[in-house]
Amino acid sequence: MAAINLLPTELLPSAGLVKTAKLLRSVLTVGFGIFVVATLGLVAFFAVNALSLRTSNARQEELKNSIKSFEQTEQGLVLVKDRLAKVKEVEGKENAQKEIDTLSSLFGQVPPGVSLSEAVISKEELDATFAVGDSSVLGQFMASIIGTQGFTKIDLLSFSFNPNVGYLVSLGFSSK
Repeated sequence: MAAINLLPTELLPSAGLVKTAKLLRSVLTVGFGIFVVATLGLVAFFAVNALSLRTSNARQEELKNSIKSFEQTEQGLVLVKDRLAKVKEVEGKENAQKEIDTLSSLFGQVPPGVSLSEAVISKEELDATFAVGDSSVLGQFMASIIGTQGFTKIDLLSFSFNPNVGYLVSLGFSSK
């Protein structure tokens, strides 16, 4: 069928104008397509970034909780380490229990009239000062000291007489 144009030919657009309109329409269609694709790309980009941001925030919170947990564990380990160091320190300290036991047995052997006025106890060594009322008790006391077992060496550190107290005898006992 033939196209019938009822418009006068002077009102028809020129051929160059028709070509330009077709070209402009094609360019606008392609531009609009590119705009839609770019807009969809940007929306997808923001959606992916929002999802990534939520995941990153959740991971950050998880790491913060993990760090708090590790801090508590570390504090516990530091306390345990400190306690172990103190136990080693206490185990390394000198222990004078043997000397204390020997002093107890020694004091059980002294005759009546002898009193212990001062004692310094350290590991493997004992210094004691005894107050003795009279010379006869002093002889018995010295005899009981000489017969004492458990010490390798007994030194007479000082010997004095005080009229108010009697004889003051300082002895050094060594178990080295």
